[in-house]
Amino acid sequence: MKKFTIGKNYTISFNVDKNLIDDFTNFSQDFNPIHLQTDEARRFGYPKPVAHGAILICKISQLIGMKIPGSGAVWLSQEIKWTNPVFLDDHIKVIVEIKSFSAGTRVLELQTTAINQNNVIVMDGMAKVKVGVELSSKYLRKKSMTALVTGGSGAIGSAICERLARSGYDLLVVYRGNVTKLAPLKKRIEKFNVKCKFVEIDLMDQMIKWKKKILSHGPIDIFVHCASSNLNLGKVEDIDIEDLRKQMRIGCESAVEIVNIITPEMIKKKFGRLIFIGTSALKDPPQKGWSSYLMSKHALWGYVKNLAVELASNGVTTNMISPSLTVTNFTIDISNRAKEVEAMKNPTKRLAIPEDVSETIGYLIGEQASFVNGQNIFLTGGT
Repeated sequence: MKKFTIGKNYTISFNVDKNLIDDFTNFSQDFNPIHLQTDEARRFGYPKPVAHGAILICKISQLIGMKIPGSGAVWLSQEIKWTNPVFLDDHIKVIVEIKSFSAGTRVLELQTTAINQNNVIVMDGMAKVKVGVELSSKYLRKKSMTALVTGGSGAIGSAICERLARSGYDLLVVYRGNVTKLAPLKKRIEKFNVKCKFVEIDLMDQMIKWKKKILSHGPIDIFVHCASSNLNLGKVEDIDIEDLRKQMRIGCESAVEIVNIITPEMIKKKFGRLIFIGTSALKDPPQKGWSSYLMSKHALWGYVKNLAVELASNGVTTNMISPSLTVTNFTIDISNRAKEVEAMKNPTKRLAIPEDVSETIGYLIGEQASFVNGQNIFLTGGT
C-alpha cells in the first residue's frame, strides 16, 4: 500500500487566461456574462471577468487523480468556501495537504486551498478521498530477466532451459558433475541471444555452502525446480531410509532453501514465478518401488500449495507440473514393454515427452497465466 505522510503538500499552479475561461465555458455551457464580459462584471462591482469557481475544483481533481493518491482514487466528498473572487489574468496556486489517513477505511482527508498571486486565499475546504484497491493488474516485463533451473542437465530440465531461452530469459542452470557435458545445451540456449551461466551446486550439501553462488548472479525472476534423485526401487516394506533422506533433500528441502534465497527480491519487485516438477503418481497409482520418491513429491506439493497462498499478494505465483510416464533417462529402468503398455492405455497412444513439460512452463511464465496459481497441472494425455 502506498504510504502517506501527514502534512505533506501537493501543488499545481496555473494562469487564468482567456483561453482557459473560454474552454471551460464551452465545456460547462455556463455562459454567464460575468465570466466573459468586462462591462458585465463591472456592472456587479468587479474590475474584471470573474472565473468560474468550478475551474478550481477541476484543478483539485487533477491533483487527486494524478498525485494524491493518484490511480484508483475515488473522490468521496468536498466541502468548499470561495473566500475571494478569482479574476481573469490571476495566477492561482492550488494546494492539497494530507490531514489524515485511515488504513482501515483507506480514506484520505485533505485540506484544499487556493491562493492568488498576492497570497490571498481565494478558496478553502476539506476533501475525503478513497484510496482504491488494485484488483486487476498486468505485470510489465523488463527487458532482462533471469530464470534459475535445477536439474537442467536432464532431458526435461534441458528442454525447459531451451524453452525459457526462447522466451528471452537469461539462464542460471544448477548442475553437478562435469560441466563440459553441458556444452551442447549451452550452445542451444545461446542461439536465442540470451546469457547462460552454469553454477555447480550439490543439492545434498547444506545451503550455507552454496547460497552465495546463487546470490552472486543477481535477482531471479523465474525458478523451476526440476532436480530429483535417481530412483532406487525397493519394496515398500523395506524402504531404504538413506534413499528417502536423499529424495527429501534433493526433491524438497533444497527447493525450500532456494525459495528462501530468491523470493525476497521477487516480493520487492512484485513479480515471480515458482514452478515445481511433480508426478502424475500424486493422483494415480504409482509404479512399484516409488515410495521414497513419491513421499518427497507429496511433501513438495504441500509446500507449493502454501507458497501459492502466502506469496500471491506479492505478485509471485506458484504452480506444479506433474507429467505421467515420460521418456527420459529417469525412467530407463522401466522396461520397454511396460512403456508400450502405458502408451497403449493412454488416449493419445503415446507417452509424455520433455517438450510437453517445457511448453506448459512456457505458458505459466507468460502474462496470460498471471491468474494461474496454486495449481497442479497433470500432463497425462487424458488418463
